Amino acid sequence: MEKRKLKMRVEERGETIVLKPEGPCGRDCIDALEQFIHSADRESSKHIVFDASGLDYIDSPGFRWLVDRSREVHDGGGSFTVVGLAGSAERAFRLLRLDQFIPSAPSVEAAIARQKRRHGISR
Repeated sequence: MEKRKLKMRVEERGETIVLKPEGPCGRDCIDALEQFIHSADRESSKHIVFDASGLDYIDSPGFRWLVDRSREVHDGGGSFTVVGLAGSAERAFRLLRLDQFIPSAPSVEAAIARQKRRHGISR
């Protein structure tokens, strides 16, 4: 069976950046996400939605990245929300108790609406 290659989609929605990796979330995925995060303008990416719906799986470094970025964005006054978790990724997210401090939402639209309510985002 041929392994899917990682693809990265990035969408700006006002003050929110939606990151949507597709394929396996291993080391290559984390490297690509880090490269994007460090090249992004901090003001324009204050609020981040991580859409996991296109991922085949999330490995340990992937979960560690979610924790680290969530803390970093929150400490900077922004918000970080995960959407689209399913199957083994969702079970691991809950088993690791990440759902207790990383917000999740059923959809990108729900995450953005929550961010607007909590942070007074006008766009």
